[in-house]
Amino acid sequence: MLAKHLPILVAVRTGVGLSLGITTAALVAYAFELGSDMGRFSSYGSLGWIGGALASVFLTDFYDLFAASALACTLAFALSLLLSSRSEPKVCLKEKGVPSMSAVIKQGFSIYLAVFLRHLGATSVWIILPLYFITSLGLDRSWIGILWGTNFAIQFIVMRSLEKFSPQRVFAFGQVVSIIVFISYILIHNWWLLLSVQVMLGIAWACLCVGALLLVLRAGENAVQLPGFSKLLLTYTMQ
Repeated sequence: MLAKHLPILVAVRTGVGLSLGITTAALVAYAFELGSDMGRFSSYGSLGWIGGALASVFLTDFYDLFAASALACTLAFALSLLLSSRSEPKVCLKEKGVPSMSAVIKQGFSIYLAVFLRHLGATSVWIILPLYFITSLGLDRSWIGILWGTNFAIQFIVMRSLEKFSPQRVFAFGQVVSIIVFISYILIHNWWLLLSVQVMLGIAWACLCVGALLLVLRAGENAVQLPGFSKLLLTYTMQ
C-alpha cells in the first residue's frame, strides 16, 4: 500500500520472498516432526489461496485487497505464537552431526532441478496469463478470480489423498499433466474450456508439490538431514 516507487516495491517483494521461504519451511518441519499427513497439511495452503481468489472477486479495490492481506498476515502471526515447541527433536543432531548445505543439495538435486525447471516455465506464463485473459479473451477480474479459485480448489481436494501413493509416481504424474496444461493454453481460447484446464492445473501442482515434498522430507529423514533446511531449499526453488 505504501510502495509508491520501484526501489521500495523491489524491497517489499524481496521481503515477501524471504518471509514465505522461512515461514513455510518452519511450518513444514514442525508438521513433519509431529507426524502430520503432509498432503493434508499442504492442502491448507491451497485453501488459503482459494480465500485469496474469492477476495479478488468481492474486493475490487486494490488497496482493500492489500489491507485484507495485511490483516490475514497479522492473524497468522498471532496464531503462530500459540504453537507449542517439541521438547525433543526427532533426530539427535548432536550425535549425528548437522549435514552441510552441499550434502543436502546433492541428496535432493534431481528433485530441486526438476521443480526449478517446471517453475521456470510456469512463472513466465503466470506473469502474463491474467493480461492474456483480459486482452485476448475479454475476461474481467471476477472471471480471472473464478479461474484461479478453480485451480486452488482442485489442489485442496487432490492434495488430501496423495500421501498414500508412491511420491515418485505422484511427482512424475504431475510433470506429465503440467506439459498437457501448458500445451492446452496454446490451443484453447474459450473461457469455459479454460475451466477444465484449470482443473488439470490443480491436479498437476498438487501432485508436484506433495510428491516433491515427500521425496525431500523422506530422503532427508533417511540421511539424517534437516527437514526444514531441505524444505527451505525446495521452497526457494518454487519461488
